[in-house]
Amino acid sequence: ELMELPFYRFPKDLPSYPGREAVLKCVREFAERENLEKYIKFGCKVEVVSFNKTSKTFTVKYSVNSESEEVAEFDYVIVATGYFSKPRGMSFPGHERFSGQIIHSSRFRRAEEYKGKRVLLIGGSFSGQDIALKLVDAKASKVTVSTAQASEYPYTLPGVSIKPAVEMIESSSVTFEDGSSEVLDCIINCCGYEVDFPFLHQSLQPLIKDSYCYLYQRVVLPENNNLFFIGMQKGLYTVPMFYLQADFAARVISAEISLPPSDIQREVIERDCQKAKLITDVYDAIDYMTDYMNSLGVITGVQLPDMKDLWIQWENDRRENIVTYREHNFESLY
Repeated sequence: ELMELPFYRFPKDLPSYPGREAVLKCVREFAERENLEKYIKFGCKVEVVSFNKTSKTFTVKYSVNSESEEVAEFDYVIVATGYFSKPRGMSFPGHERFSGQIIHSSRFRRAEEYKGKRVLLIGGSFSGQDIALKLVDAKASKVTVSTAQASEYPYTLPGVSIKPAVEMIESSSVTFEDGSSEVLDCIINCCGYEVDFPFLHQSLQPLIKDSYCYLYQRVVLPENNNLFFIGMQKGLYTVPMFYLQADFAARVISAEISLPPSDIQREVIERDCQKAKLITDVYDAIDYMTDYMNSLGVITGVQLPDMKDLWIQWENDRRENIVTYREHNFESLY
């Protein structure tokens, strides 16, 4: 229900929490219905995007099927590569001496591989929670989640020990900030991802601080208003947000929306950045992102249903029972 659009709805018999295969199937069916594939070049990897200030055009170099390299020019570029591309590394003292296995959550596949093992997950957000519960079901001998919010952690993870932030990693153990320690076989880094655009020329790189992209309306690069970014915010709203951001970019390109001068754009960005720094929990994030969605709806003239109450219910359900919340089903907002 939180991923639907007026022209993009999921089958009525699909549960509110569908699996990835079901979502992928719906996306492919939508692309086929709208005949979108004719606009897509598959098997291409963008290597370099640069901008010519004289001609005011972008040069895009890309490889085709990892073989031949081609070059094309464009008046506008939209970066929609997503937020989850470059795993965030760990920098705890001693981690290089750990004798067990250390992986990022993006490489986690089968919980059964950890049966009988002592596992620490660093990071208590979505991926850390999901993997921890899977490890408990797979009969890992001990599952621990380390989070800076340990003393006020709002979720109950059955069979999982909650510890504060890591202070030091030894060859076979980890010491936490409260002085306690645990012997471990595996460490799974659930600290998320870094925003990364390796293909963009340095002059086109957006300023990034604490995972916040300095973009006007979180879409437009203030230094070059012909470069747009879609979906560079993590966590909430996803598909409806992508839709509004894409609509905003299209209206700027077609001159239906005029942008303010770059200095005004930067002032707006800075104010938004300060608001983002005030987020302390999921409820704050819901308020923050709902305000953004409403603002973008006013700017574009595209009004979507109010989703805030449903997002709050989602978080309430997770806090009440994080094991069973996916069993709940809801009515479409359309």
